Amino acid sequence: MVLMLSKDPTGALFKGLIYSIQLHLQHEENESRTHTQLEINYGKHWDEINNKKKIFITQLFKNDSSLRLTNYFMEFTLQIPEKQINYRTQLQHSHLLQGYAESNTHAKVLYNDKIPFQAGIQWKDTSKPNLKKWEGSLNLDTPWLYLQTSHKLNQPHIRAYQSSVEITAAKAISVKNLVIYTYYKNKGNKKEGRIHIHTPSTTYLKASTIGHVTESLFRSHSEVVSLWNLPVKNEIFVENKEKLKSFWFWVKHQKKEFNFTANYMSREEPKKKKSISVMAFWTDHKSPPLIMQLNGQTEELKREKMLFQNRASIRFRHSFKLPIAQNTLLQETFTVDKRKKHYVLEVKALVNEKEETVHTLTLGYQPETPYVRNTDLHK
Repeated sequence: MVLMLSKDPTGALFKGLIYSIQLHLQHEENESRTHTQLEINYGKHWDEINNKKKIFITQLFKNDSSLRLTNYFMEFTLQIPEKQINYRTQLQHSHLLQGYAESNTHAKVLYNDKIPFQAGIQWKDTSKPNLKKWEGSLNLDTPWLYLQTSHKLNQPHIRAYQSSVEITAAKAISVKNLVIYTYYKNKGNKKEGRIHIHTPSTTYLKASTIGHVTESLFRSHSEVVSLWNLPVKNEIFVENKEKLKSFWFWVKHQKKEFNFTANYMSREEPKKKKSISVMAFWTDHKSPPLIMQLNGQTEELKREKMLFQNRASIRFRHSFKLPIAQNTLLQETFTVDKRKKHYVLEVKALVNEKEETVHTLTLGYQPETPYVRNTDLHK
């Protein structure tokens, strides 16, 4: 198909049209190939053989697919000889199914015989029933970044997964043969995980953890070492029962240790009692240990028809250099005596096991002579 636009001598119809333009469109199509080409001639010498004012636009599509293979190719071309522009984009994709699955995709950009961009993705699935096995790669090359990666994921057995990624980069960033390896295993109540990030000459991170999980129990052991620190070991223990709840955290780095424990206990019979304890312990070979401890408790001392007595206490101890007492006990005892018809609230404070203060408040509720009595005792 040829389309020509001629100059208007009078200028009445196309005032902005200075040169003639010739468009030549060619289109071919069959079952596996589609090709379209557009040639544009413009300028004063548009109809001459040696005319340099030309634009060529080409589009090509090929499809060589079959029953088990998907395979196609696409290309777009733009050429402007006068401007010395030669641009081409290509995309090729294939996907094969033959007992396994394999896919390849490549893209490329060419500009004046240079390649400013190209990328490729490949992956392959050779999994078996209940056992996964995948591998693939990514390649990217631009003026700013070169990147090459490969990835593998497989199952050594049905309850385990392992994965490795290898990365090489250049230009904007420089990385050579960096490997990221991960492993996960789930065997009933036992969980295990590992990660290792390294190059052939340097280990950046190596970590592992093993955990046990049940309905009421969690226990884990972990170890981490990196380029920036020596090995760090850690253990965690959590127990969740109806009458007992516990948490324990321990971490060790070289000769330094930190230990944190928290417990909660509850009892209904023969008498109600609830207690909570929290303790933190820090040791360093360069200085004495540092301890912080907090204990709280409520308990039923007596529960009779005419007499009820309940006690609550809080004890706080520490070894830090702070402007507060290092050992403090606060204890409160509340008594209801129906025979004597009075309420008694006794509050005792003991500081550093030396200074003791006892404050007692008594409220009598006899109909004839109600009274309030307040006493303080210092030791």
